[in-house]
Amino acid sequence: MNNSTCATFTLFSIDLLEETINKLENVFKELNYNLLRRITGLHSNSKRPHYHIAVLLAYSQKPVKHFNRQITSKLKDYLGDLKISFYNNDDKDYNLEKPFMYPLKEETNSETNDQLWEKYSINVPRPQYETWKQTATAIYNALQYKRKQDQDLKEIREDTTQSKYNYLDKHVLLKEDEHDTPYMTQFRQQDFNIKLKLVCKSLMRYQKQQHEENNKQTFRVGAIMDLAISYLYFRKLANEDEILLYKFNL
Repeated sequence: MNNSTCATFTLFSIDLLEETINKLENVFKELNYNLLRRITGLHSNSKRPHYHIAVLLAYSQKPVKHFNRQITSKLKDYLGDLKISFYNNDDKDYNLEKPFMYPLKEETNSETNDQLWEKYSINVPRPQYETWKQTATAIYNALQYKRKQDQDLKEIREDTTQSKYNYLDKHVLLKEDEHDTPYMTQFRQQDFNIKLKLVCKSLMRYQKQQHEENNKQTFRVGAIMDLAISYLYFRKLANEDEILLYKFNL
């Protein structure tokens, strides 16, 4: 849209919504902006619940320079916690629908956002609003699902690594507590290559156990070597020089 700019305001002072919307309307008038469109949405699934107020503004000539600074200067007497979280000026490739979908992304706030649409929206017909809301929640839910999958996978990997360390403590170092056993003392005195071989063989026995208990069919041999070296290093059974010499002949 020609001679228009889009901005999104993030309001953390959630008890000042109406006051903030009225204040922004006055600021836009002072800066000679015409408010073409507005949508407001609540985000409560965060550490600090907040509102997003997305607006489309028209101007007759050039837009006000230093938009953020000009808006901030007009709000110097405003006591709320308000930030300009997005500002788009004449980017022809930008999708102007994006900032109006983002405030509506949380499905758990759908009814609240419906009420906000009824009270505060400007030039957003109900069918358009419903389309934006459905699109925004679908994208957000997909991202949340992906993040949960990634987090679950990370926890599984971390748990698996810790399980392997516990197995090595018990079967390589014969370690039941934080004190050295005679075997640990003897193990420390071994050549790096011997220690590495013993740890790798123990990890392979761990994988065999996993195969028998969980029908795990494959494992990465390279990963066993990397884990064995990490184990020796973090258990202070090998130093940097030994590892660099072994891996890179440095």
